[in-house]
Amino acid sequence: MEKINDILFIDVENIVRNPNQPRNYFVENSIEELAQSIKEVGVIQPISVRKNGKNYELIQGERRLRATIKAGFKKIPTVVVDVNDEESAVLALVENIQRENLGFLEEANAYKYLIEKYSISQKELSSKVGKSQSSISNKLRILKLDDEIVTRIIKNKLTERHARTLLLLDNIEMQNRVIDKIVKNNLNVKQTDVLVKNILDEVRITRRKKNTQYKLGAGVYVNTIRKAYNQIIDIGVNAEFERNETENYIEVKIRIPK
Repeated sequence: MEKINDILFIDVENIVRNPNQPRNYFVENSIEELAQSIKEVGVIQPISVRKNGKNYELIQGERRLRATIKAGFKKIPTVVVDVNDEESAVLALVENIQRENLGFLEEANAYKYLIEKYSISQKELSSKVGKSQSSISNKLRILKLDDEIVTRIIKNKLTERHARTLLLLDNIEMQNRVIDKIVKNNLNVKQTDVLVKNILDEVRITRRKKNTQYKLGAGVYVNTIRKAYNQIIDIGVNAEFERNETENYIEVKIRIPK
């Protein structure tokens, strides 16, 4: 697994960002507060890195590194560990989950990356990151949303529960309508659940009406054909009438001898 060396003070210029870092957004105020703390008492906990050619690749501690640079420090206490790509990616994800709330979409994308990149199952990932398999599965489902919807979720700072509720709707138009109402009326998750339930009920009622109208209309058409058939019979033609009905259509056949 990993071999941990002594604490070293490494130049911040020699530390490169972890390409597997799941967090894409850092709260600037939080970094500024940490920088002020570092100016007063220094970096209490070392960051961890791994050797990467002449430089070092960051594994854990990007907030501390950013704050150290902002504080004007040239070096940072560092532990060099010996880990492979998969272990580095998992460690970076675990730190973000445990230390500071990671955006649920960033977390979901990190799970997807690890599963696809390293061919590990959700069960294995669950064990590695200390999250339940159902939690991982629920976050991965959110990635099924269209990019347009995901962008609006991020822009309007909607919650994971809001996003999961949107999955109940089967097209982008409906999802956009719901987001419009969430934003306009500042709907919480419970209110959004009720809104989506009402929309789904409306859809079911509309579909039921359409099916009923279709069946009624089809009945009229069949009766019209049967009347024409009866007129043929009335004039003495030995014709045959056959009707077959399936789930999707009604088939009518009339056989008239030559």
